[in-house]
Amino acid sequence: MGLGQWFVFKVSSKSSLLTLQPHTASLQNIDLELLANYCQIEDWYASAESGIFTLGDLSSYQHNISSSCGLLPLINSYTPEDRDRITEIFDVVCAQNSTFSYSTTIIGTDGHEQPVVVIGESIIENVSEAIIKGVFIFPHFHKEPAQKFRQ
Repeated sequence: MGLGQWFVFKVSSKSSLLTLQPHTASLQNIDLELLANYCQIEDWYASAESGIFTLGDLSSYQHNISSSCGLLPLINSYTPEDRDRITEIFDVVCAQNSTFSYSTTIIGTDGHEQPVVVIGESIIENVSEAIIKGVFIFPHFHKEPAQKFRQ
């Protein structure tokens, strides 16, 4: 099975989601200790005008990039098969109010592979105030380098 076969990419305009109601009551019942057994979650944001992403310490470490960077270093840390599609997602969300998600794999400098799920939204009121924000979800498992499994 190739890496790209299980990855999900999704973009929706916010107008198509207006009938959805937030489930804040269910969020109050989340067992954060239980969740921490399976993953780490960190928020991030970006200016759609400047293209600068601001990442937290965990995200910066996992992606092996600066905590303040452009889209290209972020995308280049992902598997090559997913880079074009993720670039397309950011092209869409920079142009209109959107929600989006994708999952991919970060390729470490030592060859290890860290799955990541990204969920976010863009708020484009006007160009000078446009913001993209979301969360990175890092499951607590790593994939071995792909070359170890090839025969």
